[in-house]
Amino acid sequence: MSYLLTSETLWSETVAIAADEGLRLYDIERYGAGALRIYVETLTPDQKTSSRDCTKLCRRLMSFFLVEGARLGVGTEPELEVSSPGVNRHLRLPEHFKSAVGERVKIGVRGELKEASGVEASGETIKIGGLLGKLESVTDEEVLVSDERTKRNWQVPISQIARANVEFNFGK
Repeated sequence: MSYLLTSETLWSETVAIAADEGLRLYDIERYGAGALRIYVETLTPDQKTSSRDCTKLCRRLMSFFLVEGARLGVGTEPELEVSSPGVNRHLRLPEHFKSAVGERVKIGVRGELKEASGVEASGETIKIGGLLGKLESVTDEEVLVSDERTKRNWQVPISQIARANVEFNFGK
């Protein structure tokens, strides 16, 4: 399983087709030989992505791949899944993190983290496997997370994020 780079031709072609269907491309994942998972959302923030939206886009992409699939390296009849990213959507691209500010997130971290500076911050660096808490802010280089378990704010360089997703709290 691997995610496409936004610089790949397949990405830009899919962005255009999704936009034509009134959808925004969220992400594309390759899995297996010639198989793609395409995540989309509506252009209107308060409108949810429907199964009808996904089906229309899937049909459109299948027709497109019949003609252009070989050129794009997915074949003319790829296995194709089209869905919304869901409430526990993964966070990978800078725009994913920016759209999740204020939400509860779960972030797997590689290496050591530095506690965010503040009035009561110790400035210590510790090895921590992951964080669970509110995504406070995002820059191009790092995210700031208020961790529920340690009750501290942590600066996380984006380069140290192994995996991340919104962690929707269904209990509240």
